[in-house]
Amino acid sequence: MLRLSARRLAAAGNGCRMLSTSAVVRDQADDIGPKAFTKEFMTKVSSTLAPPNFPSDFFKKAEAKEEGGPLPEKLTFSLYLPHKQHSKQSKVDLVLLPAVTGDFVKLDELDPEAVRAGLQEYTGKLGSLQGKSDDYEIAAAQIGVDVYSAMNAALGN
Repeated sequence: MLRLSARRLAAAGNGCRMLSTSAVVRDQADDIGPKAFTKEFMTKVSSTLAPPNFPSDFFKKAEAKEEGGPLPEKLTFSLYLPHKQHSKQSKVDLVLLPAVTGDFVKLDELDPEAVRAGLQEYTGKLGSLQGKSDDYEIAAAQIGVDVYSAMNAALGN
C-alpha cells in the first residue's frame, strides 16, 4: 500500500496533471461578444426564455482615450438617492462614502416620538441582557441602541 501511494504521489508531481483550460475558454469568450453569445444561447435554451442582457445594453461606450494621453485631473461623480438626485456628473477630487449598503430617508420622514420610544426600548433591553444572555442578543440590542441613537442625534434631540 505504501508503494502504491508513493507511485501515485510521484506520478502527480511529474507533470501528469492536465492543465486548466479556463484561461483558454476565457480568451475565446472575449472574442465572441454579446451578439454571438446571444445567438448561441437561443439555440440551446427554451424559446420561452428571454435573451440575457449585458452591461453594454445599458451603458454607453466610453470614449476611447488616446494612448499616452493625459490623465483626468478630477473624477466624474454621480449620486442618486431614492428621493432626489444629489449629484450628477460632478467633477470632484475625492469621494468618501461611509457605507455601500443601507437605507436613506429624509429627516422629516422620521417620527421623533417613535425614535425616542425605540431608543428607550433597546436601552432597556441592553441593560436587562447584560450578563444574563448570549452574545447574539446583546449584540442585537447594542445595534438597536446605536441605530436609534444615530437617528435621535440626526433629529437634534
